[in-house]
Amino acid sequence: MNKFLVLTGMLVASVLLVACVQNPGNQMTDNNEPMAADTQPVGSDTSVDAADNPLPEGVPTPPVLEESESDMEEEDSMELLAYLESTAEEFNELRGEEPVVAFFHANWCPTCRAMEKEILEDPSQFPAGTKILKLDYDEETELKNELGVKIQSTVIVFDAEGNEIYTATDPAFDDFIAAIEKSFEA
Repeated sequence: MNKFLVLTGMLVASVLLVACVQNPGNQMTDNNEPMAADTQPVGSDTSVDAADNPLPEGVPTPPVLEESESDMEEEDSMELLAYLESTAEEFNELRGEEPVVAFFHANWCPTCRAMEKEILEDPSQFPAGTKILKLDYDEETELKNELGVKIQSTVIVFDAEGNEIYTATDPAFDDFIAAIEKSFEA
């Protein structure tokens, strides 16, 4: 029965969509009154060349949205933090060149997912230039063994000389951030 209702709803929506595309003259104004034939719908761009518009004839081009100030602030805050899916090779290239964090993450691990959410929730809480390398706990066994990692959700903070300055499993977030800050001081 549910499949029948879903299929019926999809059929009705398709018919309405086709009817609107084929008969654009029945457009309504904001007051639910028929629009005059020579009136363009709000947001339509009459200067768009038909070759540049992939929509069928008569369907208005959606307006171009300007980037909001909050979007720009979000981009700026993301420059503070680089959270990157990484490999042992990439990690080894960066270790000793600049401060870096190794985060041994497993997709099946609820603690790892919660930590990742907290990391990404507010990138501005991290010092500028922070690089957290998300390493696959299940795949990077050689690196895990080299660093003595025994459990997923382990983070290891290295300073610019490649010295390990902090290691924790499911760390208290304030301690984690303090260790990252310390890695930039060395």
